[in-house]
Amino acid sequence: MKTSYLLPYEWKKAGWIVFIPSIAIGLYLVITEYEPSVFDLRLPSIFVDDFIDSDKKLYGIVENNFLNEIVGVLAIISGLVVAFSKEKIEDEFISKIRLESLVWATYVNYGVLLITILFVYDFSFFYVMIFNMFTILLFFIIRFNWQKIKLNKSI
Repeated sequence: MKTSYLLPYEWKKAGWIVFIPSIAIGLYLVITEYEPSVFDLRLPSIFVDDFIDSDKKLYGIVENNFLNEIVGVLAIISGLVVAFSKEKIEDEFISKIRLESLVWATYVNYGVLLITILFVYDFSFFYVMIFNMFTILLFFIIRFNWQKIKLNKSI
């Protein structure tokens, strides 16, 4: 019995259409710290930690600009669609490239994380950890597509 956990090939194009702009917008938001007030909302939150009052609660309502969360969710979901949609021709060699790329991305991601833990501190560490949520997916997508390009050139 052959089980495939990959998404249909047809989803890949839609994934790219959402993924590229969401990554670009996400980087723009982080670099410029732009937060349009239209996204300022009172939202339910799990584990509320108020820096000003030192008041910690398991849950509560917080004031937050929700744009970062929207862009982050779009980037993750569309990245997963891009990464794990079937190829037009999904054979054993593509499966091998996919597996090797995933292992490589995991090693590189955790290498970056170890270096970060050892050499990056304070609030800069927080920013690196935010980026680290996305890097394993980015590393995989870059490596997998690079390997496919190399394969196509060799044929």
